[in-house]
Amino acid sequence: MIKFETEFTNYLVNRRNAVTLDTARSYISYLKRVDKQLFGIDFHTDIKCLDDIKNLVFGLRATGMPDRSISNCDVAMRAYLKFLNTVIYTEKLFPEESSIHIEGHR
Repeated sequence: MIKFETEFTNYLVNRRNAVTLDTARSYISYLKRVDKQLFGIDFHTDIKCLDDIKNLVFGLRATGMPDRSISNCDVAMRAYLKFLNTVIYTEKLFPEESSIHIEGHR
């Protein structure tokens, strides 16, 4: 489940190294594919660090997903982790917890 889909899309499109809206939509599609393949991933709580992503990639390999698709999903999950670690995210969505830090990527 992608809890903050709109915010993640805006983050991807509006950040310094922005991607196109179509690319942002592709990232969302890849995350949804991970969710479907691995039966109910909650990206907001299940991705806290790079090791969590590595474990999900391992799970995707076990499903027989093609390597290229796994690579795309990996990139999307890493981008979502970066999104979760941004100050903008924590201040906008959790103002009462603006000092929140999720381990993994900064």
